[in-house]
Amino acid sequence: ERDAARAREEERARAAEADKARRRERATPSPESGARPGPDIPQPSARDARAAAKLAALLDDCLARRDSLLERAGKKPHSSRPVTELGRRHRAWRRQADRAVAAGRELLRNRRYAALLDAHGGRDRIAVGVARLRNAALFDLMPVRGVRAWEAVEDRVRETGRHRYFLPEHETACSRSGVGFGDGDAWRFVDDESELRKRMDRQQARLSDVAERLRGHAAEREAAPDDIPFVEQAGYGRWRVRTEHEVREAGWILDDKRTYAPHFAERPGLEAELRNLSAALARLMRKESEKWERMEAERRRIERERQQSLDISRGGGFSM
Repeated sequence: ERDAARAREEERARAAEADKARRRERATPSPESGARPGPDIPQPSARDARAAAKLAALLDDCLARRDSLLERAGKKPHSSRPVTELGRRHRAWRRQADRAVAAGRELLRNRRYAALLDAHGGRDRIAVGVARLRNAALFDLMPVRGVRAWEAVEDRVRETGRHRYFLPEHETACSRSGVGFGDGDAWRFVDDESELRKRMDRQQARLSDVAERLRGHAAEREAAPDDIPFVEQAGYGRWRVRTEHEVREAGWILDDKRTYAPHFAERPGLEAELRNLSAALARLMRKESEKWERMEAERRRIERERQQSLDISRGGGFSM
């Protein structure tokens, strides 16, 4: 029982470290992201070639063993339980995976091996293998269907360069990962990803609404009769209040580059449209401000006089 508890604790520590590494990679480029070595690559020696071949073989063997491990985990009675519950078989593989990750990183980081990478599948293939083995520390806390779903998300992110929120694989993974998890780290990971979907759903809706309303305000102004200035027309006050609100909303969105950059990347041209449209409407309102303020002041004066007349009239009706 002590051994089992210690093994579970080791798995949790690895999962936490894998999750941290995934988050760091999304914020900061790493050698595994595909960065190329400089032009002054040293010529490898025969010893370097043998060392690189040994490291690559360790990585390839571990990936092949992982495929077999997941096949076994997908069979009953294990299929509904976390992959880690394969027990000693998984713990032995995990120890090999830690060594293989170190081997892959050495291949990617050590300039002595830069000219040898193509012989072992190329830098990108090695980086993908390292990422898969590292992510397994977290993903294997799920049943095999969850592992497959989240590995598919990672694969599509690498293939497309798109934010994972916009991938159908991410929505599928979130929906399939709701039950059957055996460890709190897995729950926390999926909960974070589900919250990301909800948060970005709200951002997407806000962005679409603001863009649509700005287009509507511009179209309403364009369609207004041109026999008298728009600022003097009956609906101008209502139009101005609503447009000012949407221009402010557009400004907040455009200033929040970190939040909305993935949305703009997914919808080319929308950022420029939002910026140009809100700026054009703001210019028109600034141009009309002086006249509008005079008209508003006159309206308030007339309303005040009307109210005073009503008060006098009511007071006169009760005088003796």
